[in-house]
Amino acid sequence: MQGLAQRKGRYGCTRCGLVMVTKASACGEGCDLHYLASKKEARRFRDLWTMQQAGAIKGLRLQPAYSLVVNGIKVGSYRADFRYTDTETGEAVVEDVKSRGSDDGLSKLKRNLVRAIHGVDIKIIGVTR
Repeated sequence: MQGLAQRKGRYGCTRCGLVMVTKASACGEGCDLHYLASKKEARRFRDLWTMQQAGAIKGLRLQPAYSLVVNGIKVGSYRADFRYTDTETGEAVVEDVKSRGSDDGLSKLKRNLVRAIHGVDIKIIGVTR
């Protein structure tokens, strides 16, 4: 795997909401950085962080992982982009930011497995169907 400095995404801090290009420009002590794979994902992170500060959502988590186990055999894993709770409805929301080309068959299969195994519907952001 290539070093993080060569990746083209962004980094988002869940403590202050700052989005930065490199880890070196971290916001300071206690910085909680997470890799964001695209500009679109970075924009969505910033929107969600702002919504959390306003009280519309709570418990924003980045890159929640779901283990895909069928009949006791681990067949894979799925990592969504965001998970949070809508404060108005109390509903847990899981989101994945996709561009038109990145929503392939494997991604759809894994989302269906997450729904079947964990009962979690993943909301796709950014792709018009």
